[in-house]
Amino acid sequence: FIQFSSISSLSLNAGQTDYTAANMFLDTLAEYRRQTGLPAISLQWPAWRETGIAKRMGAVNENELYLPINTEEALGLLDRVMCKHTELPPVLMPGRMRQSPENTRQRQRLSEGLAATK
Repeated sequence: FIQFSSISSLSLNAGQTDYTAANMFLDTLAEYRRQTGLPAISLQWPAWRETGIAKRMGAVNENELYLPINTEEALGLLDRVMCKHTELPPVLMPGRMRQSPENTRQRQRLSEGLAATK
Protein backbone atom coordinates (compact mmCIF):
# COMPACT_ATOMS: atom_id res chain seq x y z
CA PHE A 1 0.00 0.00 0.00
CA ILE A 2 2.08 2.89 -1.32
CA GLN A 3 0.83 6.49 -1.17
CA PHE A 4 2.30 9.53 -2.88
CA SER A 5 2.46 12.42 -0.45
CA SER A 6 4.48 15.61 -0.66
CA ILE A 7 7.17 17.48 1.20
CA SER A 8 4.45 20.03 1.94
CA SER A 9 3.94 17.97 5.11
CA LEU A 10 7.47 18.98 6.10
CA SER A 11 7.68 22.58 4.95
CA LEU A 12 4.35 24.01 6.25
CA ASN A 13 4.14 26.90 3.77
CA ALA A 14 1.50 29.60 4.17
CA GLY A 15 -1.24 29.50 1.53
CA GLN A 16 -1.10 25.73 1.12
CA THR A 17 -3.17 24.67 4.11
CA ASP A 18 -5.55 22.38 2.22
CA TYR A 19 -2.75 20.73 0.22
CA THR A 20 -0.62 20.31 3.33
CA ALA A 21 -3.53 18.86 5.33
CA ALA A 22 -4.30 16.32 2.60
CA ASN A 23 -0.67 15.20 2.50
CA MET A 24 -0.47 15.02 6.30
CA PHE A 25 -3.56 12.80 6.22
CA LEU A 26 -1.81 10.39 3.84
CA ASP A 27 1.25 10.29 6.13
CA THR A 28 -0.92 9.68 9.18
CA LEU A 29 -2.89 6.96 7.39
CA ALA A 30 0.35 5.13 6.57
CA GLU A 31 1.43 5.33 10.22
CA TYR A 32 -2.00 4.09 11.40
CA ARG A 33 -2.00 1.18 8.95
CA ARG A 34 1.44 0.09 10.12
CA GLN A 35 0.37 0.29 13.77
CA THR A 36 -2.54 -2.02 13.00
CA GLY A 37 -0.31 -4.52 11.20
CA LEU A 38 -1.28 -3.52 7.65
CA PRO A 39 1.30 -2.68 4.98
CA ALA A 40 1.73 0.99 4.11
CA ILE A 41 4.26 3.60 3.16
CA SER A 42 3.73 7.26 2.36
CA LEU A 43 6.36 8.86 0.13
CA GLN A 44 6.81 12.59 0.70
CA TRP A 45 8.02 13.52 -2.77
CA PRO A 46 9.94 16.72 -3.42
CA ALA A 47 9.25 18.56 -6.69
CA TRP A 48 9.94 16.62 -9.87
CA ARG A 49 11.88 18.66 -12.43
CA GLU A 50 10.24 17.35 -15.64
CA THR A 51 6.63 16.68 -14.63
CA GLY A 52 4.00 17.21 -11.98
CA ILE A 53 2.24 20.09 -10.26
CA ALA A 54 5.43 21.97 -9.34
CA LYS A 55 6.57 21.89 -12.99
CA ARG A 56 3.14 23.00 -14.26
CA MET A 57 3.03 25.89 -11.78
CA GLY A 58 6.64 26.97 -12.36
CA ALA A 59 7.48 26.13 -8.74
CA VAL A 60 10.51 23.89 -9.27
CA ASN A 61 13.16 25.71 -7.26
CA GLU A 62 16.75 24.42 -7.18
CA ASN A 63 17.40 26.49 -4.02
CA GLU A 64 14.74 24.80 -1.88
CA LEU A 65 15.63 22.91 1.28
CA TYR A 66 14.45 19.67 -0.38
CA LEU A 67 16.10 19.41 -3.79
CA PRO A 68 13.92 18.70 -6.83
CA ILE A 69 14.49 15.33 -8.50
CA ASN A 70 14.57 14.08 -12.07
CA THR A 71 11.97 11.59 -13.23
CA GLU A 72 14.61 8.90 -13.77
CA GLU A 73 15.94 9.40 -10.23
CA ALA A 74 12.40 9.33 -8.79
CA LEU A 75 11.53 6.09 -10.58
CA GLY A 76 14.76 4.51 -9.34
CA LEU A 77 13.92 5.55 -5.77
CA LEU A 78 10.39 4.21 -6.16
CA ASP A 79 11.76 0.89 -7.41
CA ARG A 80 14.04 0.61 -4.36
CA VAL A 81 11.17 1.50 -2.02
CA MET A 82 8.86 -1.10 -3.58
CA CYS A 83 11.49 -3.79 -3.05
CA LYS A 84 12.14 -2.87 0.60
CA HIS A 85 9.00 -1.08 1.83
CA THR A 86 8.47 -3.41 4.81
CA GLU A 87 11.94 -2.51 6.13
CA LEU A 88 11.39 1.24 5.82
CA PRO A 89 9.54 3.66 8.13
CA PRO A 90 5.86 4.27 7.25
CA VAL A 91 6.61 7.83 6.08
CA LEU A 92 9.66 8.52 3.96
CA MET A 93 10.99 11.47 1.96
CA PRO A 94 12.84 9.76 -0.90
CA GLY A 95 14.90 12.75 -1.96
CA ARG A 96 17.79 14.85 -0.74
CA MET A 97 17.99 17.75 1.67
CA ARG A 98 20.28 20.64 0.77
CA GLN A 99 23.17 21.17 3.16
CA SER A 100 23.93 24.87 3.65
CA PRO A 101 24.01 27.42 6.49
CA GLU A 102 20.78 29.04 5.24
CA ASN A 103 18.97 25.71 5.15
CA THR A 104 20.29 24.85 8.58
CA ARG A 105 18.34 27.89 9.80
CA GLN A 106 15.27 26.71 7.84
CA ARG A 107 15.53 23.26 9.41
CA GLN A 108 15.81 24.87 12.86
CA ARG A 109 12.66 26.97 12.25
CA LEU A 110 10.86 23.86 10.98
CA SER A 111 11.89 21.88 14.06
CA GLU A 112 10.76 24.69 16.36
CA GLY A 113 7.42 24.93 14.53
CA LEU A 114 6.84 21.18 14.73
CA ALA A 115 7.77 21.08 18.42
CA ALA A 116 5.22 23.82 19.11
CA THR A 117 2.45 21.67 17.55
CA LYS A 118 3.01 18.70 19.89
